[in-house]
Amino acid sequence: MRRRLSVVPVLAAAALLLIESGASAGWNPVKRQPDGVAVEVHQAGGPGAYSEAGASGGVICQRKKYPKPYPPGWAPPSVPIGTPDPHAGEAGDWYWSYCTDGVQVWMGDLWVGATVPAVAPAVLAQTARRYLRLPPPGIQASPDVAADQIVNVPTWLWVDPATWGSRSATASVPNESATATAVPVTVTWTMGDGSQVVCRGPGTPYTEGDPARPSPTCGHTYLRSSARQPGLRYPVTATTTWRITWTATGVVSASGTLPPLLRTSTTTLRAAEAQTVN
Repeated sequence: MRRRLSVVPVLAAAALLLIESGASAGWNPVKRQPDGVAVEVHQAGGPGAYSEAGASGGVICQRKKYPKPYPPGWAPPSVPIGTPDPHAGEAGDWYWSYCTDGVQVWMGDLWVGATVPAVAPAVLAQTARRYLRLPPPGIQASPDVAADQIVNVPTWLWVDPATWGSRSATASVPNESATATAVPVTVTWTMGDGSQVVCRGPGTPYTEGDPARPSPTCGHTYLRSSARQPGLRYPVTATTTWRITWTATGVVSASGTLPPLLRTSTTTLRAAEAQTVN
């Protein structure tokens, strides 16, 4: 005899789901609204899925697909006894889900049709974008930031290679995955003396040679000292602009772009007049 399982119709807020036991995480079957369902998110190079707690607290769900073929007359436990499977003969899968917020437990079933993603690809891509872990630029300079910059002598600017390079995150629901990819394109340097430098790339690390030569890709020359600045130093910011694109695969193939993301670091530089010796 099949057991009847009840499903709470709506949670107060959606949660992105993480299964620490190693089971597959996914959408929250007790929270299904027109704007989509909660999803699992993985990041390239990361430790695995990430979770996001809703306003009502985190919800952890496990899901398991009912094995096929379904026997004649079969229906999932949440369907009232004596009622036939409402999706019998359709292409798709029934999932059993167990969800808990640590206090309450929800158990139930969800039908996912074979030709329709649980979340629209563009919405799934926006979810993946939220989980892009983009580092702020690692500011590097020559002369070093701890040393004096010399007025009328070029300062080389670049960012730590560890804070450059593409990053990606993938959000998945039954029948669909969307990957958002971030690529750094520019670094905007605000130098504190009223100047702004836009460098199309990470910049070039300084190499030994003539100290008066400018950087081939990214640099700035102070024309006056920072002696009149607070703390005797110029405030400097570096802001990386990341271009965001996405692709979706599954029952729907799609791609597009999303608004860029910015990451900023700050430091200070002391600019001094060169001292001459008679």
